[in-house]
Amino acid sequence: MRSTIGIAAAITLGFAATTSVFAASYTIETYPSRDKCFAVKHIPATVQVNTMGTLVQGESNAVVGSYAPGGTVIFRKNPAVYIETRKVLEQDHISLVPTSC
Repeated sequence: MRSTIGIAAAITLGFAATTSVFAASYTIETYPSRDKCFAVKHIPATVQVNTMGTLVQGESNAVVGSYAPGGTVIFRKNPAVYIETRKVLEQDHISLVPTSC
C-alpha cells in the first residue's frame, strides 16, 4: 500500500518537474487602452398603422338620378369609411454600437 502511494507521488512530482521545465516565460510591454468607442445610431420609432381602425360609416348603396322618362339612373356603391389608427410599437431612440477606437 505504501509503495503504491510512493510511486504515485513520484509520478506526480515527475510530471510537475517536466512541465515546469518546458514552461516559457517572457515579458511584453503593452499599453492597454481602457477607452471604449461607440458609433451613434438613431433608431426611428416603429409604428403599426391600421388603415381600417375605427369604422365611421359602413358600406352603402345609393341610386342617383331621375326616374322620369328619358332620365338616367346611376347605381352607386359607397365604400366603408374608416379612421386610421396608429400604435407605437417601439419609441425612437439612440443606440450606441461598440466600435474600435
